[in-house]
Amino acid sequence: MFAYPWRVYYNERKARGSKERVLRLEDIEDESKEKMDHNGLVYVSLIIVGYYTYAYLVMDRSGHVSHEETENMDHHPEQDEGGDEQGGHDHGQEESHSDHATHASGASEVIPKLNYDGQKLSIFFQNLEGQLVTELKMNHERLVHLILISDDLEEYLHLHPTAVGDGTFQVEVELATGSYKLFADILPVGYKYEVEGIPLVVGHDHGKQEPQLVTGRELIQQIEGYKVSLLPFSMKKGEPIKLEFVIEGGTPEPYLGALGHVVIVNESLEEFLHVHPSSKNSTIFDTSFPNTGFYKIFAEFQFQGKVYAFPFVIQIES
Repeated sequence: MFAYPWRVYYNERKARGSKERVLRLEDIEDESKEKMDHNGLVYVSLIIVGYYTYAYLVMDRSGHVSHEETENMDHHPEQDEGGDEQGGHDHGQEESHSDHATHASGASEVIPKLNYDGQKLSIFFQNLEGQLVTELKMNHERLVHLILISDDLEEYLHLHPTAVGDGTFQVEVELATGSYKLFADILPVGYKYEVEGIPLVVGHDHGKQEPQLVTGRELIQQIEGYKVSLLPFSMKKGEPIKLEFVIEGGTPEPYLGALGHVVIVNESLEEFLHVHPSSKNSTIFDTSFPNTGFYKIFAEFQFQGKVYAFPFVIQIES
């Protein structure tokens, strides 16, 4: 099957006589060229047949990706669950644990729209075309969880607004004058969503209030006789860690499908994690910290129908 650029001679000398028979391969060369042309045509035909077979299997007749493959690409990562504000709330169905509110990878396709009139906090959601997003999945017994944190990280509220129609959710709350970041934790159906802080200014804007974070030697907090200790752990950037809380003075009650909820923010309020226990009856939370620096942890536990948020400040190292 090869075409030789030179002539090849094969000499065969017979034992008898001096006659030499020379076999020239020019004829063989011509025959090889014909075979090569035939095989090349077969090879090209196979490529063409293979391409159209692939196109038929993967694409529909209009040239678009088939519906089955679109469904696989449209899967988006699930989000997290919620807590309550500091004052008792009820519970409901159980959902998966050890979730994080770092939702879809890539750009968010849902934009929260916020309004506060001094008494009521209202929020609704739009897609990138400005259309209302009204279909939300239940997310640890609530459709919407609103985490509200002041710029100095001193004020913390976990709210659950209720639907009032037209895709709007409302909750009554009185906020002190100051600057806040609001984090809306939802599970929209059919859209990618990533929790991001929404600025909210109440009263006159006096500029950003810088947090004064200081880590303590012992990670212990006590509120109204309930003592919560955060056991030591590896405070290294990027490492998987366990936040294990020891509770004294009372037994935590099931709250929104779990024994507790943890919200974590960095000092600039640019990073947000909403973490849940590794199991239904546990107060151990699996997480990791993506960067170095100061973080504030708000650990929520319910006692006798009332929810308390226990704050801890930690410093993550490289």
